[in-house]
Amino acid sequence: MKSILLLTSSLLVVAAFACSSGTGGRAISIEMALSGTDEPSFTTTLGWDVELTMARITVGPVRLFAPADAPIAQLLLPSRAFAHGGLDPLDGRAVRGELLELIEFDALDPTSIERPAPGEEGPVDEVSVELVPPSMGATAHVAGEAMRGEETISFSGEISLEENEFRRVEGIDLAAFLTEGSRVEVTVDPRVWLDGVAFDRLGGQEIEDVSQAHAAWRIGLRSARAFHAQFSQPEGTPE
Repeated sequence: MKSILLLTSSLLVVAAFACSSGTGGRAISIEMALSGTDEPSFTTTLGWDVELTMARITVGPVRLFAPADAPIAQLLLPSRAFAHGGLDPLDGRAVRGELLELIEFDALDPTSIERPAPGEEGPVDEVSVELVPPSMGATAHVAGEAMRGEETISFSGEISLEENEFRRVEGIDLAAFLTEGSRVEVTVDPRVWLDGVAFDRLGGQEIEDVSQAHAAWRIGLRSARAFHAQFSQPEGTPE
């Protein structure tokens, strides 16, 4: 009984310290945005000069994570009735912000698609992006032209991940401290999707399901290198 009381007292001390140490926890409103790139031309590691004419993707949810070493008191606080401040079911990390909406957008358009989202004040160090499940349609579409030497190949295709396939892209770095009015934008770079494609092995214009191109595209689509997260704080926003 004594040990239980000591443990309870220790946890209360930790909780009190965390709430007064500036680590956050206050409910806030933030803005989350998705955008593409305006650079459709690139050269792959296999030496192909590629010009994309179409690249679309559907993503969601997008989550902002507290550092893995966030104070344990943050995890002991009662759950709140909004879509943040809880624990990620896959790895138990604290979620600072969450955009639940599925959004399809042009990955070749740098115009931002903006959405308000609930958040929790505090530090974040990682973003995760989930790719749309097959029940909701194709994950991504591409079309374009690849050139190497005297060879020119037109290509197009779509990709749908399997129902039991891991669809979450992790390891997207973001060093930030969320406060009221914070903005986080995730940019998708479709050039990474096709970097490992051997276009000379396509056998036709369509990217078939069972092909080297399709397999390489699946890898690139789920690479953290295909996503970039950027943080900004509007001028005049209270700290």
